[in-house]
Amino acid sequence: MFKSTKTYGSEMGFSVALRNHRARNDNCELLHGYALGFKFVFSCASLDTRGWVVDFGGLRSLKEELAHNFDHTTLIAQDDPELETFKLLHEKKVLKLNILTGVSCEELAKEVYELTRYWLDNNGYRIVTLDSVEVSEHGANSALFVKPDGVDVSRGTPVTSAYDLSKSPGLRIRTKEAPEDRSIDSWL
Repeated sequence: MFKSTKTYGSEMGFSVALRNHRARNDNCELLHGYALGFKFVFSCASLDTRGWVVDFGGLRSLKEELAHNFDHTTLIAQDDPELETFKLLHEKKVLKLNILTGVSCEELAKEVYELTRYWLDNNGYRIVTLDSVEVSEHGANSALFVKPDGVDVSRGTPVTSAYDLSKSPGLRIRTKEAPEDRSIDSWL
């Protein structure tokens, strides 16, 4: 088994504001910010014709998707009691809103894992397994989402049975057919 990693550190500018309304009596309940970092672990049983697991240069469009979702965005959970306030601020162009199922570092790691799996499947990497995604808030805190046991992604078995990027809150990916399909306005 061959493995490779790709890291986009906090210096890349994935600056987000978020609040975890579930963190009662904690500073995380308040709106605060991070420069997020991401680390991906890929694997495959055999290398491609160039001797690679993934083409690091070919991940450029994945980086663009990360930037679209995490560069100067405000992340709010879909069940946040102040969601309507954040939607109003988005409509007034005070912030760029991204509504997710949850905004903890662990939940972000899972969301980015799902987004990356979708991206891999649609960019010619069907024999590559995404082993894990690590999201870091800063140098001291990170969370990891690891591929569920017993799932062979390289054989086309999906990790989740119904992850539909077009119908649920969460990270959105642009397509050639609809380059701005992920606009938050379509979610409001």
